[in-house]
Order: sequence, then structure tokens, then C-alpha cells
Amino acid sequence: MASKPFPVIDLHEDISAYILESERNVKPFNVDFERHVDIPKYGRGNVVLVVGAAFPGEYKYVGGERVRGTVFRCTQQRVLDHIATYYRLVKEFPEHLYLVERRSDLLGLGERKGTGILIGLEGAYPLDDPWDLEVYYRLGVRVLGLTWNIENRYAASCMSKRDYGLTGSGSELVDVAERYGVIVDLAHASKKTMLDVLSITSKPVIISHACIKKIHDHPRNIDDEVLEELKHRNGVVGITFVADFLGKGEVGVNEVVEHLMYVYDNFGVDILAIGSDYLGTTRLPRGLEDIGKIQLLFKKLLEKGMSREDVEKIAWRNAYRVFMEVLR
Repeated sequence: MASKPFPVIDLHEDISAYILESERNVKPFNVDFERHVDIPKYGRGNVVLVVGAAFPGEYKYVGGERVRGTVFRCTQQRVLDHIATYYRLVKEFPEHLYLVERRSDLLGLGERKGTGILIGLEGAYPLDDPWDLEVYYRLGVRVLGLTWNIENRYAASCMSKRDYGLTGSGSELVDVAERYGVIVDLAHASKKTMLDVLSITSKPVIISHACIKKIHDHPRNIDDEVLEELKHRNGVVGITFVADFLGKGEVGVNEVVEHLMYVYDNFGVDILAIGSDYLGTTRLPRGLEDIGKIQLLFKKLLEKGMSREDVEKIAWRNAYRVFMEVLR
């Protein structure tokens, strides 16, 4: 008899960006279309919870394609459009999707019908003051990325020319996030920013979508020092499926396994999670072209000698533990 598929928590998907930037409507999200994620694929992958990113930047798009040379700019209206998109999705498909706003919404996860969505702000650019986070909290934001690839008043990013780390305002923002039960996300942050946050936080944090620098040296990947501090703080890193972060040239599910196994062998299983970045990248590993195929990854990990308990931690339990500890 085939083993029951593992429940899955995905720490990063660009759902609203896919809908808004490509001028698509939320209504066909229940159709099994040629895209990375949708409701039928969540069912095939046994996906119980995703963090839906609200990307605060805006580029110029024509026909769904970004116009070369246009620059990042943050507009409050665009952020609200992203958040509203998630509300529209759960309103349109209440039998399949629901918003997660508090700890009690996570009870029974894996047994409850449908897929939960946590809204995550991918960069603190729209916050003029750390206490502005309260407004976004009231709008449903429960995950806060300090930066995207561009630095801001709170922190240096992975692409900053000078890594100044966390600023004084950034330290205050982390404190406000902890007060409100908002999960801090260090994806896209610089190394010093990550270490600064990990030195002051009293709650576990996530690095929602990244890979491992020791395996493939990329600005978005994290090194052993960060992994060690993340372990001490009981946080998690979501190993991502962005091909450019996994290795050079064409990559497949085996490269994802390699990144996972490195952390598993050197830092233990308790900091590992999944952060696909589906809909946020065009190049994906062979075998993981959409989230409906994600159980293949867990099958490979079992073949590598992991126990079902360890794979279950990676698939959902580690991320669930952080959410339960941080959310109100």
C-alpha cells in the first residue's frame, strides 16, 4: 500500500504578483492550468499552508512581461492591491482556501479541508515608521520580510554595496513585529542583517526562500555562520527551487536534495523547511516544475536514508512550530 503523502507548508509563493503583474483574474485559480501553483495542484501536492508574498515594488509590464530598464518603486496602492488579491482569492474559493491570521487558525492543520494562506510582506519599504506595521497587521499581514534585493531604512539587502546590517529603526521594527506576533523573514537580507537580527530576536525567524552558499555561491544563498545562528534561535530556512540558487546550468530535484542534505548532515533537521518561490521564478529544477510534484522530493529524501519523521519535519512540522510560537 502506498504511503500517505506528507502535508506541505510552503514558505514563499508569489501568487498575487502572478495575478496582478500578468493582469490575470483570480477566478481561474481553481483550474489546473500550466502554472506553478493552483488549487488542483495544491490538492495533488497535499499542500496545507502557503505564505503568499505581497511584493511592494512595481515595475512596468506589457503583455505580462517586465519591460527592461524599468526600475523598482514602492507604492502603497500596489501593496494594498496585493493584500486585496489574497482576500479575493479566499472569498472566491472558500471551500479550498482560507486566511491564517492567528495561532488558532493553525489547529488541525493537515486534517482541515483546503489550503491556508499567510500573507507576507516581501520587504518593509512601505513602512515609513516601524509602528506602521500595526496597520498592515490589521490588514492581515503575518510575515514581514525586512528587505527585497534593494536596501532600505531598516536593513541592508543581499545586493547592497556596503553591508551595514540592521539599522536602529530596523531593530525597533523587529521589536514591533515580535510584539504583534508577526514572523520576521530574512530572505533577501544581507549576511550582517541576518546576524544582527538573530542576535537580538527573542522569537524564531524564518529565511523563507534561499539555498546554501557552501553548495553554490550566490548572493541570495546563506553560509554556515548564519545557519549556525539560525539553529541556536530555533528558526528555519526554506530551501528554494530557484534554479539559479541551486547550481550552474540545468538542475533537477537531486540538486534540491543536495542542499537539504548538507544542512541535515551539518546542522540537523530542525531548521529545514520548503520555500519554493513558485510564480516568482521562471527557471525551476527538473521534476519540480509545479507544486503538484513536490512529493517526489520527499521520496528522494527517504531514499537518501531520512526517516519519515525527519521528512515530515522538513515538509511542514518545522515551519508549523515557528508559526505556532510567533503568531498570537
